[in-house]
Amino acid sequence: MERAPAVGRRRKRLHREHGYGAFGDWHLGINDEKPADTKGHYEFPYGDFEKAHRCGILAAESRAGQYKHYDIENAAAHLHGMIEAAAEPTAAERPRPAAKQRNGAASRPRHH
Repeated sequence: MERAPAVGRRRKRLHREHGYGAFGDWHLGINDEKPADTKGHYEFPYGDFEKAHRCGILAAESRAGQYKHYDIENAAAHLHGMIEAAAEPTAAERPRPAAKQRNGAASRPRHH
């Protein structure tokens, strides 16, 4: 998988400054067959080590489902739902429908 150079630099800096534990925080799964002190131990990344990304979460959700890692698929689906809910406008932000007059026509602003 090819990564943007900035992501690669952030990954290296995160690992150098904080170790594999912080690196693992940006992954939804671990592979117990790989040593804990290796990057291969961590699977299903979901961000760029600074922010979670919708595309990363969707990829993790899809890939986990393909390989029958249901706990990871469910965790990614939960994160996906949280992102979608956060993106929905609140009641105060939603545009209001045009007010209707008695005959059902939409009201228009009055011009003086």
